[in-house]
Amino acid sequence: MAEGSVAPAEAEINVFLKCVSCDFYAHVCSSWQPPYGYDQVASTAMAEIMIRWIRSFARFLDQAASASVVGKKPQAMFEACVADHSTDLSDVKRFLRFLSELNLSWPEQPPVVPSALGVLIDLALNWRDTFWLTLRVEVNNDTQEQKPRRKRLLITPGNEDVLSFFARNHFHVQKHHAYLDYWTMHFKALYGNQTVPLTDQEILESGSLQTTVVNLLHDAIKRKPRVPLLIPLSRIGNYTGRLNSSLWLDQLNTHVDDRFSFNSEDEAFVEDRYFLETIGELFTLHADEVLLRQMSWEFIQTHIVALDKAPLEIALWGKIHAAPYIPLYCALYVEDVYRPLLAFLYSTLSLTNRDRPLVNAGLENVMRQITKMVNSSWLSESSRVTAIEKYKSMRVKLWPPDLAQEEVDKLYRCFPNSGRSFVHIWIDGLECLRRVSGTPFQESSRGMHNVISSHSVIYDYLSNSIDVAVTIFSRPVYYSYGTRAMFYGGVGFLFASQIMKAQDPTGLYITANASVVEGSWMSQSDSDEFQNRVQCLGIGAEDYLVSHVAALEATYSAFAADDDLDYSRRSISRNLTEAQRLEKEGKEAG
Repeated sequence: MAEGSVAPAEAEINVFLKCVSCDFYAHVCSSWQPPYGYDQVASTAMAEIMIRWIRSFARFLDQAASASVVGKKPQAMFEACVADHSTDLSDVKRFLRFLSELNLSWPEQPPVVPSALGVLIDLALNWRDTFWLTLRVEVNNDTQEQKPRRKRLLITPGNEDVLSFFARNHFHVQKHHAYLDYWTMHFKALYGNQTVPLTDQEILESGSLQTTVVNLLHDAIKRKPRVPLLIPLSRIGNYTGRLNSSLWLDQLNTHVDDRFSFNSEDEAFVEDRYFLETIGELFTLHADEVLLRQMSWEFIQTHIVALDKAPLEIALWGKIHAAPYIPLYCALYVEDVYRPLLAFLYSTLSLTNRDRPLVNAGLENVMRQITKMVNSSWLSESSRVTAIEKYKSMRVKLWPPDLAQEEVDKLYRCFPNSGRSFVHIWIDGLECLRRVSGTPFQESSRGMHNVISSHSVIYDYLSNSIDVAVTIFSRPVYYSYGTRAMFYGGVGFLFASQIMKAQDPTGLYITANASVVEGSWMSQSDSDEFQNRVQCLGIGAEDYLVSHVAALEATYSAFAADDDLDYSRRSISRNLTEAQRLEKEGKEAG
């Protein structure tokens, strides 16, 4: 049997015997259970891939440290984080000073209250804090020098993994009436035995506010389909309540690099107008000082583990249950500082010279088959032309910059090799990250997909790109010497399912040249036919299920057309050849 094919063969027995073939999700997921100890984050089979990566993270960093000098830096950071240590006064002072540098203050207000919108923009743009939202600056490289370059502010919901994990912790604490103890433990970690400046009632009210904020943000991030919006910045205030357009422009230009200063004719490209309105609703319901205290409190809860792991134990049912999550938190800290470096080291150490061309050829084949499917589909001529243009202009962001090891070592020279404590290493690393933000390595890595994510392949509606975490190329999703069916049934299908989002109810708003149309770029008759196909799958079927079925068709077509690539040619189980296995799954899902 092929490398790693025992698991698929065993899964075949479990899956086929436990469910009816016409139930798509039961068929795919019937045998899966969350890994022990990680049920708070591994709620899907793909999230388990993230947990496997976390479990092997220390071993990977050991390899990185042995292979290169620069690899010792993320290793030192991770080891300092997971180690049991007592927090000293210098750690607390450094943490609080960093909080102040971010214009955050908790639990009391700062002497001068800054703009809450400005703080939110600064956190998202400059410090990669994506709890509320994600902001990116995109510049149109116009070759005509006399013509000013048009800029876009790309606004998308925040990091779903971070928000979902935070929400689970918060609601667990609230459900068990432990919020007062939870809040007080954070206060003591920062201020020791100082007198608590709030009453119990005020503390509980902060918990109610947090429930409101978390619910609004979580509902907005889960909302489907999203309705994109492309407007000049002079009109963004029409969607954000008391946050007028002038305030947006002022605060953006306060916190962006001078190279990217905005004017009123530059554009806001928003993934979901209702998400933007949710941000406006929060700012309209609450004054700046209230929102700043909430943002500060969220930041402290997210990062208190840098100082003290005890508060995490309340949120996660005690010390034993909290223990598996410490490496997860620490790995996320390391990624915040070293994301491009981790991707570079992983592709260098974990993938062979054979892998990259094989993966590129396989993914190009999937894209080619999808384009063929669209060209021969039921779509009208005008809709087909638009769809094909969109697929042909789609970019794949996967591999880190192809630089020599010496160049990478030089780029990370200012990052700390070690420090007095994890707090100092973490903050020093973040500050160094800002100083190298204009280097070619960092610029070419801007917008790189998270190395650690439960969503390893993501379609970016606004940039029409597929963002792939390089760590997806590991077992059980990818095998260097697996069969063609294993490649296309794993990485190939994940890739195809995201490509098809270019044509889902959100993708239909956005054309190949990144403009937004009203309703859909499909003709009315094509839109009606699309809805008929959704209804054909049954009452209550989701639009994304249509994309999954189409992705299975494309994946099988790519598999059938792929006779030239250097894959193993072996049976994947005793009863089925690899072709029969993939064909069977495609028919049953369809």
